[in-house]
Amino acid sequence: MAEILMYGPIGFDFFEPENEITAKAVIDQLDAADGEDVTVRISSGGGDVYEGIAIMNALQDYAGR
Repeated sequence: MAEILMYGPIGFDFFEPENEITAKAVIDQLDAADGEDVTVRISSGGGDVYEGIAIMNALQDYAGR
């Protein structure tokens, strides 16, 4: 089972870019999981609404669970 960790602000973080969570990064991890079941762990104070919606859509469209 694959695991996706989303710890930090959603979207681009100008001050700490290593902690940012982007839809592209999540989609890349889902592509790497290749349909395998995925556990998603989230700890975020918030962030960009549109980036969050893109992440939600990617998770809903994912072939696995």
